[in-house]
Amino acid sequence: MSPVERRSSLLAALFVAPGYILTVRKLRDQLEAAHGIALTTDQVRGDLLWLNSLGMVQAGPQDTAMITEAGQDVVIGRSTLPGQS
Repeated sequence: MSPVERRSSLLAALFVAPGYILTVRKLRDQLEAAHGIALTTDQVRGDLLWLNSLGMVQAGPQDTAMITEAGQDVVIGRSTLPGQS
C-alpha cells in the first residue's frame, strides 16, 4: 500500500468518526478493521503529522486527531493529496 493510499484511508476513517475525531489508537484499530491496514501507533502519528502539515488534520488533546475541511474535501473528491492522481 502506498503512503497516499494509507493517508487517504486515515482521512476516510476520520471523516466517518463521530465528531470527525478519533484517538490515535482507535484510528489505528479502525484502519486495520475496516481497511485491512496494519500500522503501529507511531506510523499513524507520522502520517497524521504529514497530513497536519498540509492542514488536513488537527492534533487534539489526549492523542486525538480531527479532520479539517481541507481533509474532508479530499475524502469527498473536491481535492487530492500530493501524489494522488
